[in-house]
Amino acid sequence: MKELLIALTLAVGFVCTQAHAAGWDYATKTDAMTGKSGQYATLTSKDSLRLDFPYKGDNYTSITVRHHSRYGVDVYVSIWKGQMPCYSFGKGCQILIRFGDGQPVTFDGISPDDSDTRVVFVQNPQKFITLAKSAKSIKVQLPIYKAGGTIAEFDTATPLVWDTPAAKPQSKASEEAKKVEAKKQEAKVAAQNASGPSASYGGKVRAKVKPNIVFTEDIAGNPTAEVEVRTALDGRIISQRLIKPSGSKVWDEAVIKAIIRTETMPRDVDGRVPSPMILEFRPRD
Repeated sequence: MKELLIALTLAVGFVCTQAHAAGWDYATKTDAMTGKSGQYATLTSKDSLRLDFPYKGDNYTSITVRHHSRYGVDVYVSIWKGQMPCYSFGKGCQILIRFGDGQPVTFDGISPDDSDTRVVFVQNPQKFITLAKSAKSIKVQLPIYKAGGTIAEFDTATPLVWDTPAAKPQSKASEEAKKVEAKKQEAKVAAQNASGPSASYGGKVRAKVKPNIVFTEDIAGNPTAEVEVRTALDGRIISQRLIKPSGSKVWDEAVIKAIIRTETMPRDVDGRVPSPMILEFRPRD
Protein backbone atom coordinates (compact mmCIF):
# COMPACT_ATOMS: atom_id res chain seq x y z
CA MET A 1 0.00 0.00 0.00
CA LYS A 2 1.33 3.38 -0.94
CA GLU A 3 2.27 5.54 2.03
CA LEU A 4 1.58 9.24 2.16
CA LEU A 5 4.08 11.93 3.13
CA ILE A 6 2.66 15.05 4.71
CA ALA A 7 5.18 17.56 6.06
CA LEU A 8 4.06 19.33 9.21
CA THR A 9 6.10 22.30 10.40
CA LEU A 10 4.87 23.02 13.87
CA ALA A 11 6.11 25.75 16.20
CA VAL A 12 5.88 24.56 19.83
CA GLY A 13 7.02 23.34 23.01
CA PHE A 14 3.49 -0.56 34.62
CA VAL A 15 2.90 -2.58 36.60
CA CYS A 16 -0.52 -4.01 37.62
CA THR A 17 -0.96 -6.68 40.27
CA GLN A 18 -4.65 -7.35 39.64
CA ALA A 19 -5.39 -10.84 38.31
CA HIS A 20 -8.33 -11.87 36.15
CA ALA A 21 -10.48 -14.89 36.88
CA ALA A 22 -9.33 -18.01 35.05
CA GLY A 23 -11.58 -19.72 32.54
CA TRP A 24 -13.21 -19.40 29.15
CA ASP A 25 -16.16 -17.03 29.03
CA TYR A 26 -18.90 -18.09 26.60
CA ALA A 27 -21.44 -15.78 24.98
CA THR A 28 -23.96 -15.59 22.16
CA LYS A 29 -24.09 -12.33 20.18
CA THR A 30 -26.47 -11.23 17.44
CA ASP A 31 -25.18 -9.72 14.21
CA ALA A 32 -27.04 -6.41 13.79
CA MET A 33 -26.89 -6.67 9.99
CA THR A 34 -28.28 -10.18 9.54
CA GLY A 35 -30.10 -10.76 12.83
CA LYS A 36 -28.31 -14.12 13.10
CA SER A 37 -26.58 -15.22 16.29
CA GLY A 38 -22.92 -16.11 16.65
CA GLN A 39 -20.95 -17.99 19.28
CA TYR A 40 -17.99 -16.51 21.18
CA ALA A 41 -15.50 -17.93 23.69
CA THR A 42 -13.01 -15.55 25.32
CA LEU A 43 -10.06 -16.22 27.61
CA THR A 44 -8.31 -13.32 29.40
CA SER A 45 -4.68 -13.35 30.54
CA LYS A 46 -4.06 -13.79 34.25
CA ASP A 47 -1.67 -10.81 34.47
CA SER A 48 -1.31 -7.40 32.87
CA LEU A 49 1.42 -6.80 30.29
CA ARG A 50 4.39 -4.65 31.34
CA LEU A 51 5.01 -2.26 28.45
CA ASP A 52 6.90 1.01 28.30
CA PHE A 53 5.63 4.45 27.30
CA PRO A 54 3.13 5.18 25.87
CA TYR A 55 1.38 1.92 26.81
CA LYS A 56 1.97 1.74 30.56
CA GLY A 57 -0.85 0.78 32.91
CA ASP A 58 -3.43 -2.00 32.92
CA ASN A 59 -3.04 -3.94 29.68
CA TYR A 60 -4.58 -7.40 29.47
CA THR A 61 -4.54 -9.87 26.58
CA SER A 62 -7.53 -11.85 25.33
CA ILE A 63 -7.94 -14.87 23.07
CA THR A 64 -11.29 -15.04 21.30
CA VAL A 65 -12.75 -17.97 19.37
CA ARG A 66 -15.65 -16.81 17.24
CA HIS A 67 -18.23 -18.30 14.93
CA HIS A 68 -19.74 -15.36 13.05
CA SER A 69 -22.79 -15.63 10.80
CA ARG A 70 -20.99 -13.82 7.97
CA TYR A 71 -17.29 -14.44 8.56
CA GLY A 72 -17.28 -18.03 9.76
CA VAL A 73 -14.86 -19.37 12.39
CA ASP A 74 -11.98 -17.18 13.54
CA VAL A 75 -9.47 -17.01 16.36
CA TYR A 76 -7.91 -13.69 17.29
CA VAL A 77 -5.62 -12.32 19.98
CA SER A 78 -6.14 -8.77 21.25
CA ILE A 79 -4.43 -6.42 23.69
CA TRP A 80 -5.82 -3.31 25.37
CA LYS A 81 -2.91 -1.08 24.32
CA GLY A 82 0.10 -1.40 22.03
CA GLN A 83 0.92 -2.32 18.43
CA MET A 84 1.09 -5.74 16.81
CA PRO A 85 1.88 -4.86 13.16
CA CYS A 86 0.88 -7.95 11.18
CA TYR A 87 -0.42 -6.22 8.07
CA SER A 88 -1.98 -8.61 5.55
CA PHE A 89 -0.60 -6.64 2.58
CA GLY A 90 2.91 -7.32 3.89
CA LYS A 91 4.38 -10.57 5.12
CA GLY A 92 2.11 -10.74 8.15
CA CYS A 93 3.77 -12.15 11.25
CA GLN A 94 4.24 -15.34 13.21
CA ILE A 95 2.84 -16.13 16.65
CA LEU A 96 4.31 -18.78 18.94
CA ILE A 97 1.67 -20.51 21.10
CA ARG A 98 2.17 -23.22 23.70
CA PHE A 99 -0.76 -25.38 24.80
CA GLY A 100 -0.34 -26.91 28.26
CA ASP A 101 2.95 -28.83 28.57
CA GLY A 102 3.25 -29.40 24.83
CA GLN A 103 5.84 -27.97 22.47
CA PRO A 104 5.31 -24.42 21.16
CA VAL A 105 3.40 -24.24 17.87
CA THR A 106 3.97 -21.53 15.26
CA PHE A 107 0.90 -19.90 13.70
CA ASP A 108 0.77 -17.27 10.98
CA GLY A 109 -1.00 -14.05 11.92
CA ILE A 110 -2.53 -11.09 10.07
CA SER A 111 -4.11 -7.81 11.11
CA PRO A 112 -7.88 -7.25 10.68
CA ASP A 113 -9.27 -5.40 7.66
CA ASP A 114 -9.49 -2.13 9.60
CA SER A 115 -5.73 -2.37 10.41
CA ASP A 116 -6.33 -2.21 14.18
CA THR A 117 -2.84 -3.10 15.47
CA ARG A 118 -4.24 -4.19 18.84
CA VAL A 119 -5.69 -7.30 17.17
CA VAL A 120 -4.10 -10.23 15.30
CA PHE A 121 -6.09 -13.00 13.63
CA VAL A 122 -4.57 -16.47 14.05
CA GLN A 123 -4.47 -18.40 10.80
CA ASN A 124 -5.58 -22.07 10.81
CA PRO A 125 -8.20 -21.53 13.55
CA GLN A 126 -9.31 -25.16 13.49
CA LYS A 127 -5.83 -26.27 14.53
CA PHE A 128 -5.86 -23.77 17.39
CA ILE A 129 -9.31 -24.96 18.52
CA THR A 130 -8.26 -28.62 18.45
CA LEU A 131 -5.20 -27.94 20.63
CA ALA A 132 -7.06 -25.59 23.00
CA LYS A 133 -9.75 -28.22 23.66
CA SER A 134 -7.21 -30.27 25.63
CA ALA A 135 -5.19 -27.47 27.27
CA LYS A 136 -5.61 -26.05 30.78
CA SER A 137 -2.99 -23.38 30.15
CA ILE A 138 -1.93 -21.38 27.10
CA LYS A 139 1.07 -19.15 26.53
CA VAL A 140 1.23 -16.71 23.60
CA GLN A 141 4.37 -14.89 22.51
CA LEU A 142 2.96 -11.60 21.26
CA PRO A 143 4.40 -9.83 18.18
CA ILE A 144 4.36 -6.43 19.92
CA TYR A 145 6.34 -3.64 18.29
CA LYS A 146 9.65 -3.17 20.14
CA ALA A 147 8.56 -5.79 22.70
CA GLY A 148 8.37 -8.91 20.55
CA GLY A 149 9.40 -11.32 23.30
CA THR A 150 6.43 -10.45 25.52
CA ILE A 151 4.51 -13.53 26.66
CA ALA A 152 0.88 -13.55 27.80
CA GLU A 153 -0.14 -16.46 30.04
CA PHE A 154 -3.64 -17.90 30.33
CA ASP A 155 -4.96 -20.43 32.87
CA THR A 156 -8.27 -22.23 32.75
CA ALA A 157 -9.68 -24.91 35.01
CA THR A 158 -11.52 -26.44 32.05
CA PRO A 159 -10.18 -26.58 28.47
CA LEU A 160 -12.06 -24.92 25.64
CA VAL A 161 -15.46 -26.43 24.90
CA TRP A 162 -16.26 -25.78 21.26
CA ASP A 163 -18.16 -27.47 18.44
CA THR A 164 -17.84 -25.65 15.14
CA PRO A 165 -21.18 -25.65 13.28
CA ALA A 166 -21.03 -27.32 9.90
CA ALA A 167 -20.57 -24.82 7.11
CA LYS A 168 -23.23 -24.64 4.44
CA PRO A 169 -21.87 -25.53 1.01
CA GLN A 170 -21.61 -22.55 -1.34
CA SER A 171 -22.37 -22.68 -5.01
CA LYS A 172 -19.59 -22.08 -7.51
CA ALA A 173 -21.42 -18.96 -8.72
CA SER A 174 -21.52 -17.57 -5.18
CA GLU A 175 -17.79 -18.16 -4.70
CA GLU A 176 -16.99 -16.46 -8.02
CA ALA A 177 -19.17 -13.48 -7.11
CA LYS A 178 -17.26 -13.05 -3.85
CA LYS A 179 -13.94 -13.12 -5.71
CA VAL A 180 -15.16 -10.49 -8.17
CA GLU A 181 -16.38 -8.25 -5.34
CA ALA A 182 -13.07 -8.63 -3.49
CA LYS A 183 -11.14 -7.59 -6.60
CA LYS A 184 -13.40 -4.56 -7.02
CA GLN A 185 -12.71 -3.49 -3.44
CA GLU A 186 -8.96 -3.95 -3.91
CA ALA A 187 -9.04 -1.85 -7.08
CA LYS A 188 -11.05 0.86 -5.32
CA VAL A 189 -8.58 1.06 -2.43
CA ALA A 190 -5.61 1.09 -4.82
CA ALA A 191 -7.16 3.93 -6.84
CA GLN A 192 -7.82 5.97 -3.72
CA ASN A 193 -4.27 5.49 -2.45
CA ALA A 194 -2.79 6.38 -5.84
CA SER A 195 -4.72 9.64 -5.98
CA GLY A 196 -3.16 10.86 -2.72
CA PRO A 197 -4.55 13.56 -0.42
CA SER A 198 -5.78 16.95 -1.59
CA ALA A 199 -3.53 20.02 -1.47
CA SER A 200 -5.39 21.30 1.60
CA TYR A 201 -5.24 18.11 3.63
CA GLY A 202 -1.85 18.82 5.21
CA GLY A 203 -3.28 22.03 6.68
CA LYS A 204 -6.23 20.14 8.16
CA VAL A 205 -3.91 17.64 9.85
CA ARG A 206 -1.69 20.46 11.12
CA ALA A 207 -4.67 22.26 12.66
CA LYS A 208 -5.81 19.04 14.37
CA VAL A 209 -2.45 17.96 15.81
CA LYS A 210 -0.73 21.24 16.69
CA PRO A 211 -2.91 22.19 19.73
CA ASN A 212 -2.03 18.85 21.34
CA ILE A 213 1.75 19.33 21.29
CA VAL A 214 3.14 20.27 24.69
CA PHE A 215 6.86 21.07 24.50
CA THR A 216 8.84 23.60 26.54
CA GLU A 217 12.36 22.18 26.30
CA ASP A 218 15.21 24.12 24.71
CA ILE A 219 16.91 21.87 22.15
CA ALA A 220 19.64 22.57 19.63
CA GLY A 221 18.73 22.98 15.99
CA ASN A 222 15.41 22.09 14.43
CA PRO A 223 15.31 18.26 14.38
CA THR A 224 12.67 16.33 12.44
CA ALA A 225 10.71 13.39 13.84
CA GLU A 226 8.87 11.19 11.32
CA VAL A 227 5.85 9.24 12.52
CA GLU A 228 3.73 6.72 10.64
CA VAL A 229 0.05 7.06 11.54
CA ARG A 230 -2.61 4.49 10.66
CA THR A 231 -6.31 5.11 11.01
CA ALA A 232 -9.58 3.25 10.76
CA LEU A 233 -12.02 4.21 8.01
CA ASP A 234 -13.76 6.68 10.32
CA GLY A 235 -10.47 8.50 11.05
CA ARG A 236 -9.87 6.97 14.48
CA ILE A 237 -6.13 6.68 15.08
CA ILE A 238 -5.30 3.03 15.67
CA SER A 239 -1.51 3.22 15.71
CA GLN A 240 1.39 5.64 15.65
CA ARG A 241 4.99 4.57 15.13
CA LEU A 242 8.18 6.61 15.24
CA ILE A 243 10.01 5.62 12.05
CA LYS A 244 12.75 8.28 12.11
CA PRO A 245 13.83 9.66 15.50
CA SER A 246 14.77 13.34 15.64
CA GLY A 247 17.76 12.73 17.88
CA SER A 248 15.93 14.34 20.80
CA LYS A 249 14.06 11.83 22.94
CA VAL A 250 11.97 14.52 24.64
CA TRP A 251 10.80 15.90 21.28
CA ASP A 252 9.99 12.42 19.97
CA GLU A 253 7.92 11.69 23.09
CA ALA A 254 6.11 15.03 22.81
CA VAL A 255 5.15 14.19 19.22
CA ILE A 256 3.87 10.68 20.07
CA LYS A 257 1.84 12.02 23.01
CA ALA A 258 0.32 14.73 20.78
CA ILE A 259 -0.86 12.14 18.24
CA ILE A 260 -2.36 9.99 21.01
CA ARG A 261 -4.22 13.04 22.35
CA THR A 262 -5.49 13.87 18.85
CA GLU A 263 -7.42 10.54 18.73
CA THR A 264 -8.92 11.09 15.25
CA MET A 265 -7.68 12.49 11.94
CA PRO A 266 -9.84 14.78 9.77
CA ARG A 267 -11.48 13.66 6.55
CA ASP A 268 -10.17 14.88 3.21
CA VAL A 269 -12.37 16.69 0.67
CA ASP A 270 -13.51 13.35 -0.78
CA GLY A 271 -14.72 12.18 2.63
CA ARG A 272 -12.01 9.61 3.29
CA VAL A 273 -9.05 9.57 5.68
CA PRO A 274 -5.73 8.64 4.00
CA SER A 275 -3.98 5.74 5.74
CA PRO A 276 -1.20 5.06 6.36
CA MET A 277 0.38 8.53 6.34
CA ILE A 278 3.84 9.71 7.37
CA LEU A 279 3.95 12.96 9.30
CA GLU A 280 7.02 15.14 9.86
CA PHE A 281 7.31 17.23 13.02
CA ARG A 282 9.84 20.02 13.69
CA PRO A 283 9.82 22.20 16.81
CA ARG A 284 10.90 25.58 15.38
CA ASP A 285 9.59 26.05 11.84
